[in-house]
Amino acid sequence: HDALPICMRGENPFYRKKWVFSPHKVSQLSKAEKGNCMKPLKLKLNNIGPFCGEHNLDFTELGEMYLICGKMGSGKTTIFDAITYALYGKLPGSRNLIGAKALFSDFASPEDLCQVDFTFEVKKKKYRILRNPPKNQEKKTSQEGKVVLYEVRKDGENLLTNQKSEVDKYINQLIGLTDDEFSR
Repeated sequence: HDALPICMRGENPFYRKKWVFSPHKVSQLSKAEKGNCMKPLKLKLNNIGPFCGEHNLDFTELGEMYLICGKMGSGKTTIFDAITYALYGKLPGSRNLIGAKALFSDFASPEDLCQVDFTFEVKKKKYRILRNPPKNQEKKTSQEGKVVLYEVRKDGENLLTNQKSEVDKYINQLIGLTDDEFSR
């Protein structure tokens, strides 16, 4: 079976509300419908949640279907939080009430870089988004949240925008899901 984490059905993926999440149903999608799927490629975490320092996850090495598992507190939810934060600039569900500042690892020093670097593919194009959540005030740092969106090409990366409002709008149009729909 093809296993793609998020797929959309419909002629216009930006406005249809029929979402397909099951890997078993993905195999029933046409080639054109599969092309509208968002596929994670790489995730790099710098001092995010329980991950102190730099940690890389290459989804392309995991095959078509994979399971994220581990003991309680090992960072499984943090992986999904980081992807959602990279794309939408906020944490999913009720964790958004805590705020993005909570992403900064308790194990890192206040001077350390806190960043989510996510590379993904949509409609046969690759994109890379980097978001730096604002650091926790208790750690007495002044880093503001920053975001940069690139299109990844064979000849390098092309900066699309580094303005938060433009990135947010671009991601919503590109993926065709709101942050709430994405995190379900």
